[in-house]
Amino acid sequence: MIVFGALFAVQSAVAEIVKVQCVSVSGRSIYDLELDTEIQTGEIRYRFMSQDVFYLVRLNSKDSKVISGVAEFKGSLSGEVRGNPFAFSYDSRSQTFVELNIKATCG
Repeated sequence: MIVFGALFAVQSAVAEIVKVQCVSVSGRSIYDLELDTEIQTGEIRYRFMSQDVFYLVRLNSKDSKVISGVAEFKGSLSGEVRGNPFAFSYDSRSQTFVELNIKATCG
């Protein structure tokens, strides 16, 4: 029983849920990230001008310092019925999110 408790504590220390908002340098793109490094999934809400789109995320790394993955269209509040998948990375040390050529500061 004690061994199980110690093992569970170690697993919990590795897993992390990241919830952060990131804004592009131009201030026009807003990304709301919710990433779970334990189950390797999450969601990104992307807002740009009148677009408000949700993406389902599959993570490629369990490192909580630099998280990378692929986001695929899930749904929209602004009428879009599809969207292009995109690769991204989030660096918790520098508080930056990168998607293609867009760099956003998080906080």
